[in-house]
Amino acid sequence: MINSAAVRSIEIEETETVLQGLAASGGIAEGVCRVVTSVKELAAVEEGAILVFPTSGPEIAAVISKLAGVVTEKGGRLGGATYYARETNIPCVTSVKGSMKAICDGQMIRVDGFEGTVTLLS
Repeated sequence: MINSAAVRSIEIEETETVLQGLAASGGIAEGVCRVVTSVKELAAVEEGAILVFPTSGPEIAAVISKLAGVVTEKGGRLGGATYYARETNIPCVTSVKGSMKAICDGQMIRVDGFEGTVTLLS
Protein backbone atom coordinates (compact mmCIF):
# COMPACT_ATOMS: atom_id res chain seq x y z
CA MET A 1 0.00 0.00 0.00
CA ILE A 2 1.33 3.46 -0.93
CA ASN A 3 0.94 6.28 1.54
CA SER A 4 -0.28 9.13 -0.66
CA ALA A 5 0.83 11.71 1.89
CA ALA A 6 4.42 10.50 1.50
CA VAL A 7 4.43 10.65 -2.29
CA ARG A 8 5.97 13.81 -3.70
CA SER A 9 6.36 14.93 -7.26
CA ILE A 10 9.92 15.40 -8.35
CA GLU A 11 10.72 17.92 -11.04
CA ILE A 12 13.59 16.97 -13.29
CA GLU A 13 15.42 19.93 -14.73
CA GLU A 14 16.62 19.77 -18.31
CA THR A 15 20.35 19.45 -18.43
CA GLU A 16 22.17 22.43 -19.84
CA THR A 17 24.53 21.90 -22.75
CA VAL A 18 28.09 22.81 -21.83
CA LEU A 19 30.76 23.27 -24.47
CA GLN A 20 34.42 23.02 -23.45
CA GLY A 21 37.25 25.17 -24.77
CA LEU A 22 40.36 26.89 -23.46
CA ALA A 23 40.07 29.43 -20.66
CA ALA A 24 41.66 32.50 -22.23
CA SER A 25 40.48 35.57 -20.27
CA GLY A 26 38.96 35.34 -16.81
CA GLY A 27 35.45 36.36 -15.93
CA ILE A 28 31.87 35.22 -16.36
CA ALA A 29 29.33 36.80 -18.69
CA GLU A 30 25.75 35.80 -19.33
CA GLY A 31 23.62 37.21 -22.09
CA VAL A 32 22.49 37.16 -25.69
CA CYS A 33 25.09 36.02 -28.18
CA ARG A 34 25.75 37.10 -31.73
CA VAL A 35 27.09 34.40 -34.02
CA VAL A 36 29.15 36.22 -36.63
CA THR A 37 30.68 34.36 -39.56
CA SER A 38 32.54 37.17 -41.33
CA VAL A 39 34.38 40.38 -40.56
CA LYS A 40 31.74 42.33 -42.51
CA GLU A 41 29.09 41.36 -39.92
CA LEU A 42 31.08 42.62 -36.92
CA ALA A 43 29.85 46.22 -37.24
CA ALA A 44 26.28 45.09 -36.55
CA VAL A 45 27.11 43.56 -33.14
CA GLU A 46 25.18 45.31 -30.36
CA GLU A 47 26.51 46.73 -27.10
CA GLY A 48 26.64 44.05 -24.38
CA ALA A 49 26.47 41.07 -26.73
CA ILE A 50 28.60 37.95 -26.42
CA LEU A 51 30.44 37.42 -29.68
CA VAL A 52 30.73 33.93 -31.16
CA PHE A 53 33.31 34.07 -33.95
CA PRO A 54 35.18 31.43 -35.98
CA THR A 55 38.75 32.62 -35.34
CA SER A 56 40.80 34.30 -32.67
CA GLY A 57 42.41 36.96 -34.87
CA PRO A 58 42.74 40.70 -34.42
CA GLU A 59 39.59 41.38 -36.49
CA ILE A 60 37.48 41.93 -33.38
CA ALA A 61 39.56 44.89 -32.15
CA ALA A 62 37.06 47.38 -33.58
CA VAL A 63 34.11 45.98 -31.58
CA ILE A 64 35.74 44.57 -28.44
CA SER A 65 34.76 47.57 -26.29
CA LYS A 66 31.06 46.79 -26.97
CA LEU A 67 31.24 43.11 -25.98
CA ALA A 68 30.35 41.33 -22.76
CA GLY A 69 32.32 38.22 -23.75
CA VAL A 70 33.96 36.32 -26.60
CA VAL A 71 33.80 32.70 -27.79
CA THR A 72 35.92 31.47 -30.70
CA GLU A 73 35.85 28.12 -32.46
CA LYS A 74 39.55 28.20 -33.33
CA GLY A 75 42.54 29.86 -31.77
CA GLY A 76 44.41 29.75 -28.53
CA ARG A 77 45.48 31.69 -25.49
CA LEU A 78 47.80 33.91 -27.51
CA GLY A 79 45.36 34.90 -30.28
CA GLY A 80 44.07 38.37 -31.04
CA ALA A 81 40.64 37.82 -29.45
CA THR A 82 42.29 36.64 -26.25
CA TYR A 83 44.64 39.61 -26.14
CA TYR A 84 41.84 42.15 -26.62
CA ALA A 85 39.55 40.38 -24.15
CA ARG A 86 42.24 40.51 -21.46
CA GLU A 87 42.92 44.18 -22.18
CA THR A 88 39.24 45.05 -21.75
CA ASN A 89 38.61 42.65 -18.84
CA ILE A 90 35.93 40.54 -20.51
CA PRO A 91 35.72 36.73 -20.43
CA CYS A 92 36.98 34.79 -23.42
CA VAL A 93 36.88 31.08 -24.22
CA THR A 94 38.77 29.96 -27.33
CA SER A 95 39.11 26.72 -29.25
CA VAL A 96 35.49 25.72 -28.60
CA LYS A 97 35.16 22.98 -31.20
CA GLY A 98 31.79 23.01 -32.98
CA SER A 99 30.64 26.25 -31.37
CA MET A 100 29.63 27.85 -34.67
CA LYS A 101 27.10 25.04 -35.24
CA ALA A 102 26.04 24.39 -31.64
CA ILE A 103 25.30 28.01 -30.71
CA CYS A 104 22.43 29.87 -32.40
CA ASP A 105 22.41 33.61 -33.02
CA GLY A 106 20.36 35.35 -30.29
CA GLN A 107 20.68 32.45 -27.87
CA MET A 108 21.27 33.06 -24.15
CA ILE A 109 24.67 31.70 -23.11
CA ARG A 110 27.08 31.87 -20.19
CA VAL A 111 30.80 32.27 -20.90
CA ASP A 112 33.12 31.21 -18.09
CA GLY A 113 36.61 32.45 -18.89
CA PHE A 114 37.99 30.87 -15.70
CA GLU A 115 36.87 27.30 -16.49
CA GLY A 116 36.87 27.50 -20.28
CA THR A 117 33.20 26.61 -20.63
CA VAL A 118 30.26 27.94 -22.62
CA THR A 119 26.83 26.99 -21.27
CA LEU A 120 23.80 27.16 -23.57
CA LEU A 121 20.97 28.55 -21.44
CA SER A 122 18.12 28.70 -23.94
